[in-house]
Amino acid sequence: MKGGTRLDTVTEKLLSFPIVSLDSDTTTIAKENGWMLLDFWQFGCEPCFKQFIKFGCETDSLGSTILEQNGIKILSIHPYSDNLEAIATIGQKYNMKSHLYAAKGINNFIKIVGYPTYYLFSPNKEVVFTNFYLGDYSELLKAKETWEKQHPNYETK
Repeated sequence: MKGGTRLDTVTEKLLSFPIVSLDSDTTTIAKENGWMLLDFWQFGCEPCFKQFIKFGCETDSLGSTILEQNGIKILSIHPYSDNLEAIATIGQKYNMKSHLYAAKGINNFIKIVGYPTYYLFSPNKEVVFTNFYLGDYSELLKAKETWEKQHPNYETK
């Protein structure tokens, strides 16, 4: 967890907190299957927008990012706003519409001390990586690989 923060516990309140997509579909961390990268961002955050640009630049012809090609769903969550119109404006600007979510108040259940903050959740909802910077994804993918080696029989739904 070099350079990152620490999540002390994954609570039921965090897992069941409503996360709303730009299409107004509501999900929760508990409802999502497989690997998830929670990317907490803020309006006006240049490092957040640089990562959005990176996600956009590495999208293949089918619309998948490098992380998605590695089985990781990206949920870029704004923890303070439920204004889907304002968030959609960011989505259009950075070609991130399928990854952006609103979850006003989720910050009460997860530690966010700076932006962006990333949490990688395993299929069984453990946090296996957290940081403020994703770099070339090597640390994040190594954490995923390590978890998978430790849980060889775990099946994702």
